[in-house]
Amino acid sequence: MNDAASAPNEELAIADFWKWFGEVAPALLQIDLVGAYGRELSARLAKLNAEQWEIGPLDNRPKEMFFALSTQGDREQYERNKNIINRAPPIAGWTFLAAKPPKLWERRFIWPGNGESIDANDWRFILYHYEDGMYDVELAGNPLIGFSVEEARQIVIFVVVSELGEAAALNKLSRIAIQSNPSSDDEAQAVALPDLSDHIGSQTRH
Repeated sequence: MNDAASAPNEELAIADFWKWFGEVAPALLQIDLVGAYGRELSARLAKLNAEQWEIGPLDNRPKEMFFALSTQGDREQYERNKNIINRAPPIAGWTFLAAKPPKLWERRFIWPGNGESIDANDWRFILYHYEDGMYDVELAGNPLIGFSVEEARQIVIFVVVSELGEAAALNKLSRIAIQSNPSSDDEAQAVALPDLSDHIGSQTRH
């Protein structure tokens, strides 16, 4: 099937999704009920090639919620998400996002790979800013010695994206890595994790 023929079907599928979402939205405003609809929500989004999502309170306002699709770190996925979100009808109590927003978090979490507790509050990052406006971000030092190289990299990516939000990570970061042996100059200029968004900017929840 060519793109021209499939476009109307896609539009109908998106419209059908938002019709269903509007019907269940009042129940989803109660955060403890989200799980009851999670499986069907995922199944409906899978038909739109947007399987990962997040629902939560908007900026600590319990009566206002956000529904965000995940970019999964992929720019093409971000464009697909925007196509879906741009067709959302206005629904009282909801904000719709094409990428997961910055987390409202304490920067402590349990890594599912091994169940280890990680506290990233003291992490500091070396920033390299380029003429095109993009940044390389490197964790100064390596507090993740007990993890494999790849798993440590995934943890650092998770932390940075959680702090900035998926949209800012896609639009402003060219590389996220670990600098195990930073120079004294790099360490002196490194930025604390809570200050990262002030230097790079972050996606807004609004």
